[in-house]
Amino acid sequence: FTDQIVTFPQEILRRNSLLTNLVIDDNIRSEYGVPDCDNVFVYMSDSTNPALIVYDSRKDSAWRITHPYMFPDPDFGTYRV
Repeated sequence: FTDQIVTFPQEILRRNSLLTNLVIDDNIRSEYGVPDCDNVFVYMSDSTNPALIVYDSRKDSAWRITHPYMFPDPDFGTYRV
């Protein structure tokens, strides 16, 4: 997983995506019960287009998860016109 550049397809990232808060899950064990560093998941939040991006290093694939709960609630924001 080191020194590897990952390019996400357009259906994963938006034009103005801002990926923040990376969480790396490397606690996955192999079938023999030992840590498997080749099997890592990375979770990233897209701050400008509310979503969670998940990257699976073993499969070299990513997907985007969105839900209405990820969008700001206008009832709890301050707006000035």
